[in-house]
Amino acid sequence: MKLKIKDETFSKKIINEIDIDLETEIITIKDIIKLRIKKEIENNDLKSRLIDPEDIEKILNNTKKIDYNKQVEIALKAFTDNSYFILIDSIQAESLEQVVIINKDTKISFMKLTPLIGG
Repeated sequence: MKLKIKDETFSKKIINEIDIDLETEIITIKDIIKLRIKKEIENNDLKSRLIDPEDIEKILNNTKKIDYNKQVEIALKAFTDNSYFILIDSIQAESLEQVVIINKDTKISFMKLTPLIGG
């Protein structure tokens, strides 16, 4: 089964889309995040990532590889710290352990919160 994940703005503008292959239709929010990070690393797309890797300059120059485990750790913490949130069919995910049943019509959206400059 394929799952389409979209990055959206609050005005519903789609910034990015990622297709992820699922082995089962029952999955946790935590696993959706982990699969997304894995797909981003596989795609080697540094422009539209959920979490920007440390030492991005070294990665761009091919002198350093992206650490999957580190990226997952940062992404999971960012979710629990409310740095971004996830909508499943327009309903906000509440926790990493929340179980989602995916079908062909399921819509998953990631929405990053951008801090205000100066405070």
